[in-house]
Amino acid sequence: MRSRVWPYALVAAATLLTLYLSASVILQQKRSDAQVEIEAIHSELELALATLSVRMSGMAHSIERMPELSPASYMALYAEATRSSTRVHERAMAFMPEMASPDRIRAIVAELDGEFDAVGYPEFQLFPSQRSGTLFPAVMVEPYDSRANVFGYDMGSSEVRVSAALEALAQGVMKASAPIALTQDVDPAEASFLLFYPVYFPGEEVISGASRAVLGAGVTPAALLADHVSLYDRHVVQVEIAIGGVTLPVTVGQEPRSSNLLIPLMGGVTMDDIRTSGFDVPFVATVYYAPSVLDLLLPFVMASLVALLGLLLVYRVRAREAAKVALERALRAKETELGEIYRVKAQSQRIEALGRLVGGVAHDFNNILSVILGNLELLKERDVPAEDEVLVDDAVTATQRGAHLTRQLLSVGRKSYLQPAAFDAAGALEETATMLSRVLPESIRLKAVSATGLWTVQADSDGLQNALLNLAINARDAMDGRGTLTLEATNTQITPGDLSDPSDDGLPPGRYVTISVTDTGTGMAPEVLDRAFEPFFTTKRAGEGSGLGLASVLGFCRQSNGTCRITSELGMGTTVHILLPVSEDAVVDRAPSPDARGKTWGMGRILLAEDEDTVAKVMSAQLTAAGYGVTRVGSADAALQRLDAGERFDLLITDSVMPGRIQGVELTRQVEAKWPDMAQLLISGYPHEGGQGDGVTRRHAALSKPVEKQALLRLVGQLLEARKAPMVVVEDRP
Repeated sequence: MRSRVWPYALVAAATLLTLYLSASVILQQKRSDAQVEIEAIHSELELALATLSVRMSGMAHSIERMPELSPASYMALYAEATRSSTRVHERAMAFMPEMASPDRIRAIVAELDGEFDAVGYPEFQLFPSQRSGTLFPAVMVEPYDSRANVFGYDMGSSEVRVSAALEALAQGVMKASAPIALTQDVDPAEASFLLFYPVYFPGEEVISGASRAVLGAGVTPAALLADHVSLYDRHVVQVEIAIGGVTLPVTVGQEPRSSNLLIPLMGGVTMDDIRTSGFDVPFVATVYYAPSVLDLLLPFVMASLVALLGLLLVYRVRAREAAKVALERALRAKETELGEIYRVKAQSQRIEALGRLVGGVAHDFNNILSVILGNLELLKERDVPAEDEVLVDDAVTATQRGAHLTRQLLSVGRKSYLQPAAFDAAGALEETATMLSRVLPESIRLKAVSATGLWTVQADSDGLQNALLNLAINARDAMDGRGTLTLEATNTQITPGDLSDPSDDGLPPGRYVTISVTDTGTGMAPEVLDRAFEPFFTTKRAGEGSGLGLASVLGFCRQSNGTCRITSELGMGTTVHILLPVSEDAVVDRAPSPDARGKTWGMGRILLAEDEDTVAKVMSAQLTAAGYGVTRVGSADAALQRLDAGERFDLLITDSVMPGRIQGVELTRQVEAKWPDMAQLLISGYPHEGGQGDGVTRRHAALSKPVEKQALLRLVGQLLEARKAPMVVVEDRP
């Protein structure tokens, strides 16, 4: 009897042992897979939040730089922000200005009613109707299919949401609010939470009555992970993330039916909090395995076919290892992508911070230079000893070098005062080559080549000439004063496939004219090439360069909606490519300037509005010596009071920024409306101020401090002569 039972017992024991071992191996394999899946989901969620942060930051900075914001421009801005993105997680991106009353909102709607209709916005209706405190109405919404549910929604109707919006504005970072369940959301996992990013309007208000706003992005937890994480077959991952203090569940993978058997592989795995700009996101994940009938039978089949178990295990191990390698490769790619996004964002923030710093310093520094230069020019007109003339000339030269350094800093920060216009790039290149032939030593051979049928360029021609001069000086030093310098202009068509380099800084596809400057110098090592555009970086000895040349060239190109690229190799020379956008406008003829050696003497009453007393004294002395009657006031308010009181002047000269109720640009706009025959001249110590004011500087003459005396008198004479003021022009007097 025992001899009969023993084989069955042995078979049973072998079967049970094989069943136990195979089940343990399978579960261990699944647990290893589950760990990789959790890390992949955590990485994807971190990348999704970073992508949203970068997109909202870019849109906010673009809106802050816009002179006017409209539904059409907002639609185009959103389309550009998402054009090349493979990750668009938000349901909608809404622009919500901070408003004080419903009347302000109705004023905005009335002002933009025609533009709302033109781009297909539904009829505006503020909802919910109840309100208290601050209003944040959604007045612009993208994408198109999200407008009906969001357009007109008042974020201020919820204390939780408006608190998050106000925190974002107060702290200047992205903030998240607690989730909300919309009427169409049945599943709590589909409840949207909101991300807010602050928008601050510099100077003039972009939206009537609003000085700041928030961008609001509605996001569901599922949308953050959808279609971007591949799971193993029949795996289900349940993730819990906490937004605004509320835990949100997300199921990744195919949702199993309630009748399915779920085997827990890993439960309650807590990963590091995902830290993003303004808030942290806790992360907990649980992984289940939903076996099929075949999966349940497999261990029993394996127990019966022990001989095949080895081959099956080898196959499963190899498949697992291959899948793990693929997932790890995807993880590394995502980490690299995330690091590149942070690097580009950090570089952009450094340039933006430098621009703000430069702008603050430029105004006061240019006022100081104006006083120094003006007094030196007045001093030169007096009888001074010959030995003192040299000292005065040296001081004037030093002042002009200080002004040039300020302009370079402003170019680096993309705050230069530019006057873009359509011009012939071939002609500009020829003029620059002629100028460089007089500047460069004869030991450098200069060649200028332009392609046939060169397109018209839209940029500041003087800014381009300064950029080419900077590059030519760098090339001269790189060639040690001996070699060949080639200037070449060609047409270039940029496609989306050409824009994989993050350094392109948002360069849109389209038509460009490429101006290349090539030298036969020593070239650059890779580590030098990587830092070539970095402000204040230089390989020259102390005192031989400021390190702003290439940085200012890049700043000019990007402020002109183009870019600058460098290719170089040690021993093979360097080529710098300037890409400038093409213009569809006709070429603007640049009239030759009057002879700088002549002096303009005339008659006319001038109203000078300047708050800096020393600057005003110098300008008054220069204008008075030229024969003009000058009345000086210390603010735009005082100037407007004199004009309203009936005093009449032939010319208004005003600083852009002054203390008081109104600024120089607003004064110019009011004078333009009330006294259109009166000539006007704006002077600014911070050229970027000229970009404000609804295009005022495009309609009137403008100068940047420090202003040379001859430039001031020449422009004043031209303005008064243009309005047929009584003028007399004489030659230089001994």
